[in-house]
Amino acid sequence: SEKNGVPGLFDAIVKGKVKTSSTPGLEFIGDKEFYMYVEKLVKYYLNEEPILRNLPTRTLGLKSNPNLPDLELFKQMAAEYWKYVLKPVDGRGGDGIMIGPKENPESAAKILEQIKKRFAWYIEQEYTPLSEGEGYIMDLRYLMDVGHEDNLAPMTCSGRAISRDGNGKVNLSISGRETTVWIIDPKKPFVSPIKNCPYLLKKKKP
Repeated sequence: SEKNGVPGLFDAIVKGKVKTSSTPGLEFIGDKEFYMYVEKLVKYYLNEEPILRNLPTRTLGLKSNPNLPDLELFKQMAAEYWKYVLKPVDGRGGDGIMIGPKENPESAAKILEQIKKRFAWYIEQEYTPLSEGEGYIMDLRYLMDVGHEDNLAPMTCSGRAISRDGNGKVNLSISGRETTVWIIDPKKPFVSPIKNCPYLLKKKKP
């Protein structure tokens, strides 16, 4: 904002005078509750069926009034905490997240007590293991630059990884590490795309 930042910076970015990798006005997508509506947004604005499906996700508030707690749902999760992942919608990185299988009864009880203070700010998902390989768990990411005329796609995937025996949080702000993911066809000799191909593939929009 102008109050806390550099005066005139926002206008300079909008006018194309300053380059930035962070688009102004899109910070709201970091809210974890936004995740719940992505499929609906794809269907509404693009009139397409999403190819990648979201994990089933619920808020801890009542459907009729999200500001009131869904006590039955909370009791269910407290009794079988190891089955669930609980996330504060306004959290960043791994802050405040409870990964059930990584908790013990004492640590889970402390987190659940904190959640009681603001039910409406949490979402829940059934625990779903991340990809595993070489003793690590990781989230796979394939980032693209989408432009007006064409798209730029990297030759390799990337991800964030942590030891399988860790706390289950791959966030870099905690203890996760960035890693490159190679997809190798065992029937073909491995050829490094970094040495033999340009890093970015240019794909014209249809």
